[in-house]
Amino acid sequence: MFETLLSPLTIKNITIRNRILSTAHSSGFVQDGLPQEQYLAYQEQKAIGGIGLTMVAGTSSVTPDSPGKEAGHVDVSSDDIIPHFQRLAKVVRQHGATVFAQIGHMGRRAIWDRDNWFPVLSASHIREPVNHSFPKEMEDWDISRVVKGFGDAAHRCELGDMQGVEVGGAFSHLVEQFLSPLVNVRTDKYGGSLDNRMRFLFEILSAMRDRVSSEFIIGFRMSADELRNGGITPDEGIAIARAVAERGLVDYLSIIAGEGENHISHPTVLPGMSYPVAPFLHIASAVKAEVNVPIFHAGRITDLNTAEQAVADGHIDMVGMTCSHMADPHIVTKLRENRADDIRPCVGANYCIDRFYVRGQARCIHNAATGRERSMPQVIVPMRSRVKKIMVIGAGPAGLEAARVCASRGHDVSLFESQNQMGG
Repeated sequence: MFETLLSPLTIKNITIRNRILSTAHSSGFVQDGLPQEQYLAYQEQKAIGGIGLTMVAGTSSVTPDSPGKEAGHVDVSSDDIIPHFQRLAKVVRQHGATVFAQIGHMGRRAIWDRDNWFPVLSASHIREPVNHSFPKEMEDWDISRVVKGFGDAAHRCELGDMQGVEVGGAFSHLVEQFLSPLVNVRTDKYGGSLDNRMRFLFEILSAMRDRVSSEFIIGFRMSADELRNGGITPDEGIAIARAVAERGLVDYLSIIAGEGENHISHPTVLPGMSYPVAPFLHIASAVKAEVNVPIFHAGRITDLNTAEQAVADGHIDMVGMTCSHMADPHIVTKLRENRADDIRPCVGANYCIDRFYVRGQARCIHNAATGRERSMPQVIVPMRSRVKKIMVIGAGPAGLEAARVCASRGHDVSLFESQNQMGG
């Protein structure tokens, strides 16, 4: 069982040890735009836990006019990132995991009076509903500068010992703003037909190819169906995927569905407990049937049985279990040790992303150690000192966790609760 999920996947000269990945995401663990101690400890636990691929630096900023330090993103717009990436790569790779970085530009999903106070940019001058920004329609020189920024950022990722780089084009960020007719109403060579709307993407990927070695892996994360009237349709999504694959611009595609323009649509790209398991797997499967590059997919695949079936049945090649690894970063180790019942499940509360969006650090309601790895261990080991008798009063969440940790350390624990059921 789980033979396919645990089998390796080779892309170019990189062999990923299994088919499970943590997709790029912002966590709030970044300090001053750089992955430092807290971020390293967070990523290292997933590598120790056996994950195949961890994607770091969610939508890291390729140019200074994309939200960076104050927004909690990694800044890849200068060479300052290189030694930090080198250290991060060493930490992850020493445990056998593969590490890629995601680069991008937020476009109009930004606030003008943050970081460097640069104008907010987008494909067209259409107001963004969440941050209420009125973006500047990018001129030719803006486009050239941002395209160059992507190329330079990819080069820095390679110098930083990343094993691959991914363009963050989903979640209604700048690349998707050019691709989507919801935002792109230009009348020049970057607007109108799908071919024109793809031009910005082609220029970005070509610039990246020119700046990295031939063996360096480049991927693209995209929404293949914006699930909204007037947006990117499934036919267009497949056409975009086929175009970049046939041109040899990408080595893999990471496919999601939906768009993150506002508070109503954003939960679709990050489906929580109100959604069924794997609600958009069929969209990734449809893309895979049309292209000849590996397909990654994430979207509420929280259990190993669904993950195994998705890969074994040929729908996708790599399955993203990002929130699941926030709940339990040692999923693969427990699976290999026949301890699947010990895996702490993700219930889809989405507290992780909600907390980051209110300018906090991502936390998991099921795992207090996530983000606190330097002070709270993910794996509790028995104490060498003498066993103690411990009484825990109250079987709410805090009491249950205290009792669990004490028992895991080998102590004799008694748990008391005045009500007829536990849980608070």
